[in-house]
Amino acid sequence: MKVIVHIFLTLLLFLSVVATTVFFYVFSSVFSFEAMRSLLQKADVYQIVVFDVMPQLLSSSSLSQNELLSKEDLVQIAQKTVTPAWLQTQTESIFANAFLFLEGSSDDPRLFVYTQHLKKKFPKAMEEVFQTKFTNLSVCTEIQIQQGLYLSATQGFPACRPEDLTEDAFLSFVGESQGEWESLMNQIPDVLDILRMPQLASGIQTNEPAARGSRIVQEVEYQQKIVSLDRFGMFYQVAKHFRFVFLLTALLLGYLLWIAVPHKTYFLLLSGISFFQGLAFGGLAVLVSSLTRLLSNMMSGQGDFFLIISPLLQGIVSVFEKDQTRLLFMLSAISMLLAVFLLVFGHVQYTPSKTGVVVSKR
Repeated sequence: MKVIVHIFLTLLLFLSVVATTVFFYVFSSVFSFEAMRSLLQKADVYQIVVFDVMPQLLSSSSLSQNELLSKEDLVQIAQKTVTPAWLQTQTESIFANAFLFLEGSSDDPRLFVYTQHLKKKFPKAMEEVFQTKFTNLSVCTEIQIQQGLYLSATQGFPACRPEDLTEDAFLSFVGESQGEWESLMNQIPDVLDILRMPQLASGIQTNEPAARGSRIVQEVEYQQKIVSLDRFGMFYQVAKHFRFVFLLTALLLGYLLWIAVPHKTYFLLLSGISFFQGLAFGGLAVLVSSLTRLLSNMMSGQGDFFLIISPLLQGIVSVFEKDQTRLLFMLSAISMLLAVFLLVFGHVQYTPSKTGVVVSKR
């Protein structure tokens, strides 16, 4: 009967130790603000979004048809306005506030994007692009002037400029187009609530009574999102605190085994637990690697938008796989070394010496 109890306690101790380690690992290396921030930085997410994803999205859009600004001009303006540093600041602020809300440190998720900086930089960026376009315009020949080419356009922009046209006069010429873009930018709120993002389009497009019903529905959806976040936050907090429950359980079971079995057997059991924990972490590392590679392969799907963001997602998945498999294999190796240490320590400390004297009792 004692043997069955000892086996049962050993099995519970093994499960508690593994659960404790896994929970501490998950909430420190996966689901934490620092882990998310490190992952996005290592994957160069902000650089890729600004210099790769955003240009492709603008180039594939229907913007700037028969306008003074080409799509290439819009890309330059966007890159001068939306910088990697600004994008990183906004993203990290959102993640920080989200985790504060999930952990119960804040009653408001505050998933906000602050656009004042963009709205201030946008006119200057557009003016710089127009100045560059003016500088690159060649002076019209007499034939071009006679043909009126300086008034016609390629994608809405003059093919040349009169010799006496000054930069100020040119900027005045394009001022109407620039003012339209600035007016559109000014309609964007200074603070965007991510949870209310669908309301932005209706707020800009119309204030007609027909849109009021839609905004009411969106407000209901917003409240539902808050409720869902509250529930997930409760689950997150309970799960996060469970690691301490498992830790205390492991300590209690360890103490019970300490007083129930001989000490040499106790260290032998701990060695076995540590060894199998190492195997578990090694298997988990292989599983994580396999799943992330499978996910990466699934991302090579079809669709213009998906093809554009696919390299970004694959980069994030690749960095996650490398970091997590490296950490899991490290935990596996530490567990194996600990198993060897416990085995040797228990053997040396609780084995009779050659003279027949027991180094330690029990």
